[in-house]
Amino acid sequence: MALGRREFVGTTAFAFAGLSSTAGIAQERGQYSDPVLDAIVADFRELRREGDDKPGQRRGAVRAAETLTGVLAAHLSKHYDPDLKRTIRQQLQRKGRQALVQEIATTANKPEITHEAVDAMLTRLERDGMGGVLREVQQRIKRLRDNLPPDYLQARSTVQFDFCADLRWIIELTEVGMLIACGISIGMLGTNPAADAACAAATVALAMYLAMKMWYGC
Repeated sequence: MALGRREFVGTTAFAFAGLSSTAGIAQERGQYSDPVLDAIVADFRELRREGDDKPGQRRGAVRAAETLTGVLAAHLSKHYDPDLKRTIRQQLQRKGRQALVQEIATTANKPEITHEAVDAMLTRLERDGMGGVLREVQQRIKRLRDNLPPDYLQARSTVQFDFCADLRWIIELTEVGMLIACGISIGMLGTNPAADAACAAATVALAMYLAMKMWYGC
């Protein structure tokens, strides 16, 4: 059964700690629901299982992940991003930009999640929403897929096209977006549908991209 957005909010502590699972603890579904988002979440989870269990089908799973990322981006842009942008602006006005950046970076507690990265992502989210961020990710996955090596050994040895560097960029961008969306969602106790949806979306997408990283030995 697909996790609802409240359930993702409940598992985000795992995400902040290292994304060991996107579906660790099932909690009671909240008062609002989005069957389309839940279906996309379920599809991402199924793709990960397929890639984990059937190495010969990983190229197809990456192709499907590209398409599904685009579907997710379009859904967020249409239904949630206006409210997410408004919420981010309110957070910036209430806390101040420097304090909000510091809060998110401290919560992440990872050296690669710098203040500069958080600040840049706040600007992206305020301007483009989570859908805009994921559209950019989709474009990078397409470039990655067009050059997808037949196995992880070639991925690690290719000099002309740094497959693993592109994948790391995708992961880092999605992770910072997730940290901000989930931080806002948790801070508002799961009462903001836009932040909850962005948190759920970024969490499940990031889990997929981390699986791809593992598949290809990056």
